Amino acid sequence: PYEQALAYISHFDVAIMPHLSNAVSENMNPLKLYVYYALGVPIVTTEVANIQDIGPLVHVAGTHEDFLSRVRTVLQGPRALVQDRAAPRGPCTPRSRAVRIYPIVNAC
Repeated sequence: PYEQALAYISHFDVAIMPHLSNAVSENMNPLKLYVYYALGVPIVTTEVANIQDIGPLVHVAGTHEDFLSRVRTVLQGPRALVQDRAAPRGPCTPRSRAVRIYPIVNAC
């Protein structure tokens, strides 16, 4: 069940999203990234499309070596600081998304 999955994810030391850069990753919307973020789990991801609003709030790696280095950094850091991120902020809040989407929907 979804609730059980969320409970497991909330205990991750780090959430990883190691996607290759290809046609699939260039056209996806990585929803799990927002789930990880909402649960306050530190995230390391490769550079993929459609993460520009949350990218500054997570660890985005440009190379394989960079990815591994960022995972190590997260694992060595204090977990307590990550809990401060559990509530969405800035462009990731439901309100800020609604403000951006409303004009588009209203124009239809």
